[in-house]
Order: sequence, then structure tokens, then C-alpha cells
Amino acid sequence: MVQAARTFVEIVRYSRTDVMELYLGILAMVWGAALLNPLASAFASTPSYSAMARLAPEWVWGVGAALVGLGILVALLFDGIRWRRVGAFAGLCYWLFVASTFAIGNLAGVGWIVYGVIAAGHAHAFLRLGAPR
Repeated sequence: MVQAARTFVEIVRYSRTDVMELYLGILAMVWGAALLNPLASAFASTPSYSAMARLAPEWVWGVGAALVGLGILVALLFDGIRWRRVGAFAGLCYWLFVASTFAIGNLAGVGWIVYGVIAAGHAHAFLRLGAPR
């Protein structure tokens, strides 16, 4: 058990973040596109989105997610550590806010947990990209 914990800590402490950044950037773009879909309303599908709907229309959240994802992918493409950190921080803020609104809208649901874990992935990338290499 102790060895497993050490292995986990080493993975978190020393892992590269580029694959995770790629995944998180694609995730944000796809999620944003889903919110921009004119044929279906995610906000109307569940009360979990109620707090988000009170703050801004669905398309605003979709554009926000798509821009965060695009920014992450562009920064990753050009491998600028500074801009990758900016993208990771933007993702952290965006998904933490989404997780908070889901917790307000439906604490019994699991959406806030899922989006919180996504925010944690961005936090990990942000911290690792700032660490000495």
C-alpha cells in the first residue's frame, strides 16, 4: 500500500502534462460545441444547469468552453510553456466555476464532482508547467 502511494505521488509529481492538456482541450471544445448545438438544449435537460442558466445563456457557456479549449490546443501546438500555463489556469477557473454552479444547482448530482476532477486536472497541469524541469 505504501509503495502504491509512493508510485502515485511520483506520477503526479514528475509526469508530463501534454497528453492531459490535449485531452482537456478537446474535452472543452466538444463540451462547448454540445452547448452550442441549436437542436438540443442541455440546460433544459436537467436542473443541474439551473445556476448556470441564471448567470448566462447556454451559448455564452458554450463559447467560453470552446475558447478555453481552443486556447489550450493552440498553446500546446506551439509548445509555449507560458501560454500553456495560461490555458491551464483558464481551464481551472472555467471548470471550477462550472463545478460550483452544478453544486448549487443539484448537490445530490455527480456533475459537480466530475467537473471538479476536470478542474483538478487543469490545476495539476498549471502547477507542473511552473515546476523546474
